[in-house]
Amino acid sequence: MATTNSKTDTSESSSSQRRRVAVITGGGSGVGLEATRQLIQHGWHVIIGVRSVNAALTALAEIPTHAEIPAYTVESLDLSDADSVKTFATTVAKHIPDGLLDALICNAAVVGDDREKEPTSTPKGYEKTFATNHLGHFILTGSLMPLLEKAHGRVVMVSAKGHRFSSTVYEQNDLQLRTTP
Repeated sequence: MATTNSKTDTSESSSSQRRRVAVITGGGSGVGLEATRQLIQHGWHVIIGVRSVNAALTALAEIPTHAEIPAYTVESLDLSDADSVKTFATTVAKHIPDGLLDALICNAAVVGDDREKEPTSTPKGYEKTFATNHLGHFILTGSLMPLLEKAHGRVVMVSAKGHRFSSTVYEQNDLQLRTTP
């Protein structure tokens, strides 16, 4: 039986049980960091997708873990870039040898910068906030769905009221952008 650290491993698992795996976007700060901390304390391995790997590693260094068992993996992820999302999903699959993903927590988000006169677009022409908060998670969920289904895993979508502070308006019919005065 593996040696455990009673401070950090509160799971009921034994060496014969499979360790649960979660993927979380934005797990290096805020609500995502706290969710990551809780999952690690309950014995999960957490794969974290973040824009800034170094900043996340600094924040995660504060979480006590068992030295012999990696508690987390941090990978670069830009949810506003579909290619980055697909690369991240492929990397995640490589980190899960048994192909079983227990949870996907779609937490990362950005709020549009109202100081800009025009909304920022991605290289593919999507408004950056919409691409990050919605399209990126949609692509990621679809890409990881086979691993989730195999484990009977769950998808958790985290949301907030930050959209109320933006002057960006989406036209319902075609998602054309305009700003309000």
